[in-house]
Amino acid sequence: MQTKELITARKLFNKSKFEDVLDLLDNVDKPEDLVNLDKIMYYLLKSSLFFRYRKDEQCIKYAEIALRESKNLGYALYTIDALLNISWAALWLGDFSKALNSISRSENLLKTLPNIKISEHERREAFIYFIMACTAWFKADKNGLDLARKSLEIRQRLGIKHEVVESYSIICGYSTYFREDLDNTLELLKSCHKLSIEINHPWTYTFNPKNFGEIYYLKGDLKKALFYYKKAVLAFEKDNLLPTISTISEIGNIYKEMGDLNQCCNFLKRSYRIAVNTNNNWLKSEIMANLIEVLVIRGNFKHAEKY
Repeated sequence: MQTKELITARKLFNKSKFEDVLDLLDNVDKPEDLVNLDKIMYYLLKSSLFFRYRKDEQCIKYAEIALRESKNLGYALYTIDALLNISWAALWLGDFSKALNSISRSENLLKTLPNIKISEHERREAFIYFIMACTAWFKADKNGLDLARKSLEIRQRLGIKHEVVESYSIICGYSTYFREDLDNTLELLKSCHKLSIEINHPWTYTFNPKNFGEIYYLKGDLKKALFYYKKAVLAFEKDNLLPTISTISEIGNIYKEMGDLNQCCNFLKRSYRIAVNTNNNWLKSEIMANLIEVLVIRGNFKHAEKY
């Protein structure tokens, strides 16, 4: 692949044409033979695609190659991009120390680059706000909502649609979690989903249905919540363990509220079987606690003791 083709791939990425970018990159026979900026762009684009497709281990793998190459050649902006991709994937893989370290490094590096284009600076600034908002969300820190809104404001001004979708998504997640105006949150999510469908963002099939499920759950519409959660699981199961685990667990809790303890147990057990293959002990312990509670309610004391 020549530099011209990689430039085309980057332009397509900025237009949210992920499938076209993937096709171009898949035509590279020996990416390890690429040199200098070509090599950085290839691995960074690969990482950024896996970011959107929620393949976190591959996202971090390619980002670390891009980080090493960009540092060696002194491409600071691409170093920042790689660090932010690493921080995103590390969050979802449960490595919060790595995520926080990568965010801090990217933020400090951006401060040392006063002579870059305003749009380039603002794009990274918005990305940092977005990742910091995601980090705060994992801590249940409501202050992250303001960071998410800052990222959305900048991204809407810059007009990069897939990044607008992503900021919308975390805002909807926050608003739902902290039970703000759910009707307003639902309208926000519908706007997010409409734009997501327009550009065929992968989150159309993953995060958006999960967010719809959470809103309808809190609004008390358990049937709709169940419909959207199951829709999200179908997509999550293909590539990403952690959202799969949490969503299946939520399905179990809905069945519990519906009074169907058998289905509740089935989904919680399924969630736990997947969770044991991860390093996220907090998530495993939460599922175990829910499962033990339901087993005790059913009178399955010996079974409960196994957990």
